[in-house]
Amino acid sequence: MATFSGVEALLIGWTADQLGVRCLTDLPADLASAAPIVQIVRIGGPSDDSFSNFQAATVSVDCFAADRLAATTLAQQLDDAWRKVLPGAAVSGAVVGKVRTLTGASWRPWDDTAVRRVGATYQVWVKAPA
Repeated sequence: MATFSGVEALLIGWTADQLGVRCLTDLPADLASAAPIVQIVRIGGPSDDSFSNFQAATVSVDCFAADRLAATTLAQQLDDAWRKVLPGAAVSGAVVGKVRTLTGASWRPWDDTAVRRVGATYQVWVKAPA
């Protein structure tokens, strides 16, 4: 069994396996040639003071692709996987309880016109191993 190493690592590995696309936290310098790519970053969210293994992570997701349609399609595939398949999954010793969309997938500006960016924000409930 894999060791739990945080919500980002859990989501990156699981999402890459589900979608067959490269997922990471830090974008590569050659983003345009590396796309399609998904950036997954925990941006906050609490853990429970009474039960420290429970986390309600707020996660920002950006899908990058060569054009807006491809980026939008990738974002929808991710949303479907996270909302319909991920809840209840045991991953890296942790169990995902619930996924809630805080901000639905939408176009986000990006300076490099060789790629398009569509992003969303989620809250992911995770029970980490003791």
